Amino acid sequence: MQTRFGFILFFCVFFFSMPIFAQNGTHRKFIKWLPVQSARLSEKQKIDFLSFEGAAYDSKNNYLPSYFERIKLNPGDNGCSASLSNPIYSLVPESELKLVNGIAGIENEIIISSAVGYARKEPYALISFIPIRKNSVTGQYERLISFELTINSWSSSQKTMAGSQRYYAPNSVLAFGKWYKIS
Repeated sequence: MQTRFGFILFFCVFFFSMPIFAQNGTHRKFIKWLPVQSARLSEKQKIDFLSFEGAAYDSKNNYLPSYFERIKLNPGDNGCSASLSNPIYSLVPESELKLVNGIAGIENEIIISSAVGYARKEPYALISFIPIRKNSVTGQYERLISFELTINSWSSSQKTMAGSQRYYAPNSVLAFGKWYKIS
């Protein structure tokens, strides 16, 4: 049940998010944090989780909120990288930390995942990260509220690049469901 919940959330964010059309540039981003949310995974299991507008959740990350962005790249680009600069953080209130599981796995730095995905044979940068860190000086957890996202993309003449992954979106709404022949 947990993996189904995580898959459905990831699917919705990935396939229904509006792409941003930008390449090789820096863009100022803001995260609007919401109060702690609750969800029932089953009749007996309920989870509380941190939340912000547009957050994606995955059971692999203990339902910590992930920032996800899909950015259209130039045709022919098959590699990308992303970085954060000028981050602004705020403390996560102790009252919220007590309710949330999995916060202990948070690192001192935000780890950004970037890959190139394809939708209708057009390349997109798929950027994701958990916008929470543990301050190495104070030991307190902080959430990202504002940052600049820099995307760099490139094309390689090689057919497959080492370490790159391709993700294809299904193009047909007819791929799912039951079919009946009417004669």
